[in-house]
Amino acid sequence: MRWPLLAVGGLMLLAAGCRACNHSRRPGQATRPLFVADEILVRISGPSPPPGTEHAILSKLEEHFDAPRDTCCPGEAHPTYRFGIGSRTVDQAIREARELDSVRIWAQPNFLYAQDKTPNEDAFKSQWSLHDPGRDADINAPEAWDEVTGDSRVAIAIVDSGVRYTNDDLVDRVWRNEAECPGSITGTAGVDDDQNGYIDDCYGIDAVQAANAGNGQVASANAGANDHGTGVAGIAAAQANNDKLMAGVVWDSRIVICKFFEGALDGTSQDLRRCLHYILDLKRRHPSDLQHLVAVNMSWGTSEYDNLLYCEIDALRREGVLAVASAGNDGTDNDSIPHYPSRYFLPNVIAVAETGIDETGKTEILLNNSNRGARTVHTAAPGEVLSLGFGDLLKAFGGTSAAAPHVTGLIALLEAKGLQGGGDDFDWRALRNLVLAGGRPLPDLNQTVISGRRIRAWDPAPSTTSTTAAPQGTPQDAPQDTATPRLGSLTCRHQLVRRRLRPLENDVGAGKKRLSVKPGTSLLLAAISIDCAAPAGPVQVVAVASTGSTTTTIIPLDDGNLDHDQADGDGIFTADWTPPTDVSDFVLKYRYGTSATEIADDEVTVHVASDAPPGDPQQTTTCPQQADSLQQ
Repeated sequence: MRWPLLAVGGLMLLAAGCRACNHSRRPGQATRPLFVADEILVRISGPSPPPGTEHAILSKLEEHFDAPRDTCCPGEAHPTYRFGIGSRTVDQAIREARELDSVRIWAQPNFLYAQDKTPNEDAFKSQWSLHDPGRDADINAPEAWDEVTGDSRVAIAIVDSGVRYTNDDLVDRVWRNEAECPGSITGTAGVDDDQNGYIDDCYGIDAVQAANAGNGQVASANAGANDHGTGVAGIAAAQANNDKLMAGVVWDSRIVICKFFEGALDGTSQDLRRCLHYILDLKRRHPSDLQHLVAVNMSWGTSEYDNLLYCEIDALRREGVLAVASAGNDGTDNDSIPHYPSRYFLPNVIAVAETGIDETGKTEILLNNSNRGARTVHTAAPGEVLSLGFGDLLKAFGGTSAAAPHVTGLIALLEAKGLQGGGDDFDWRALRNLVLAGGRPLPDLNQTVISGRRIRAWDPAPSTTSTTAAPQGTPQDAPQDTATPRLGSLTCRHQLVRRRLRPLENDVGAGKKRLSVKPGTSLLLAAISIDCAAPAGPVQVVAVASTGSTTTTIIPLDDGNLDHDQADGDGIFTADWTPPTDVSDFVLKYRYGTSATEIADDEVTVHVASDAPPGDPQQTTTCPQQADSLQQ
């Protein structure tokens, strides 16, 4: 068994502040600001316009708002423009922009993103999240490392506050864009050698500074005043067994960096979009180096639905990249109180809650501060751990910001396992499903996360008399053969995850949660049904009317490449269904497998009424076609 050598330094705490900026919150908001108050983002897209149309529309916008403050992103068919709005409110400016051309202009606020971090001032803890034999609250990392420690061909991206890439545990792990490194064979200082719009982006870009200087300039993505991104990178992929500071979940993978915030609350939609566009552009430009870039870590969030971010994450999916998102630290239910990007209904999103140890020091629980969501948060991972700070030391690091990179590191470890011995890499669908299905079931998670599990990298094969708790939705019709069921993402066998994903309840009627919709509304029905890496169909929904019509309707859900299904063969089964006009109240029951097993808490009561609340904003989201996709 290979063991990392740990050296624990002194505790350093950093109070991150917000740089001077003009922020605002919506009426009635008593919490953090939600968007920049004196600007909006505008994109010109829509149906293929005649030549010169976009230029004409841009001229109208410039006449109305003056010249844009900046444009994102280099080489893109439909850039996003950041306009100042003068004395207008954001809502007023958006309305005026859309009125200039309601077909081709999309406008939205420049949302703010906050790191999902909970500073911990207690004494140091050991790396119990990787190895905790007494309480079994760990992910069994040492056992997994006996099979694989990583692979230098695998890469993950840390989009955050930058990474202190000179740290002893990261310096040999950070991916370098050699064509842009001054002093390398091809790198010339002050020249955009690879013609990607950024000069000397050897270690990634600082999106904020690159924007301030204008395209064609770049500032280092090295972390400055905020060590949040460095802590995230350490948990996921710090170099181990080097007699330095700590061990990451994966020992040998490359870390691609993009910095989009500095303080605790100053990351914006525009800078975030610039980062994600940059990461995808790197993957396309460097297919030999970044073919196996498998995940982007997103340990931050906002309460507002951001159309631009949704489309950027969907673009990641088209390139085979997972988006690992922290669930948030408000202690709320993401099913009813959204936290984005973890709430986005996209098949490449993995939303992560935080587990820890209770006050007795013995029992693993879902921590009170962690957001949860039986339909929107996929899995859980340990938090409140040690990670890298500035300098040669470790510091306490917690919140769902710490939970998410455990998942990101595990994804890289799984990809490395797939590449072992000349094997094929895992498809993104298989990577996501193995993370979800391979986890350890916990009572605290059964009704709070989709999988009902906390991640586990490896697990010993249980005996035929094993008392390992069966996860939610694992019935008698599980696959039957001579192999014994086994937990662990690297060792997963016969582990079913079944859960309704959509629709979500949106109000409380007669003291019970229900979904209220307007007459004629088309409902998106969706459920996950997987057996380790693979889909596990069939899935169907039975609509049972409780008023009006007495007809029972059976609706088969599909995991094929249909309009309503975002990805073929990913284990998420969907259908679009419009209730008949003579039905005002009915119940949707989800059934799984050949035995049509029902799971009681999967039922949803639907009430049809003209005064129903607005629907899910995702239903109205449209994304421009993504060019040059490498993988569908």
